[in-house]
Amino acid sequence: MRLRLSAPIEIQNLLPFDFKYRIYDKNTKKDWTNFLRKGGVSPVHVVELSHLLLMSVDMQDTPFKQSEFAIINSSDREDFRREKALIVKDNNDLTLRLKLHY
Repeated sequence: MRLRLSAPIEIQNLLPFDFKYRIYDKNTKKDWTNFLRKGGVSPVHVVELSHLLLMSVDMQDTPFKQSEFAIINSSDREDFRREKALIVKDNNDLTLRLKLHY
């Protein structure tokens, strides 16, 4: 018998910038922050997939501000759907949509 354990969520940075990401668990009101280099992958072991999870990113050394929170997981799919993009704005309030792949 073989048993394979893996993280419930993995965050992969496909952007040409390093970023800091934040995951917020709406059920427990806790949040986790981590730094991820470009091209890197970060396993997230501290979340429960039965909870409403939100994520935002803050790209380092860029003119972009921290993104708004996006829903990345929900137990109630009818009321809260997973979002397909993170929205970030630059200093001139121009919008950039970062696609999310699940």
